[in-house]
Amino acid sequence: MGSAGAARITAGIARLACAALAIAAGAACASPERSEGAAAEAAEIAALEQAFWHCDYAATTEGVLATPMAACQHATTELKARKFGGSFRAMTAWWQQRKQAEHERLGREAARSRPPRPGLPNPAAS
Repeated sequence: MGSAGAARITAGIARLACAALAIAAGAACASPERSEGAAAEAAEIAALEQAFWHCDYAATTEGVLATPMAACQHATTELKARKFGGSFRAMTAWWQQRKQAEHERLGREAARSRPPRPGLPNPAAS
């Protein structure tokens, strides 16, 4: 992947990490009703998961230095605490089960976002 692809991945990670941080900060300020609270918690965990997977994918495909390290560390730490009750073992098992599918999905997204190159098939046209 070229530097433009890496920049798109990094920008996507940064947007997701910022969203995850904003959600986490907003959760500390809000006091919604019980059913709204459960929905808000589910949305926050989903945002943390997305940030985590974008970080994991970028670190795997581009290297750790291509990730916003502080945001990725925050997303990972919060996800472990909130989804897995702080259990590293449970989070690792979940990661092992989901990694291939999530990386394939993110790879397809990255391929669709690349501009077509003359003489090569365009995966976005498929």
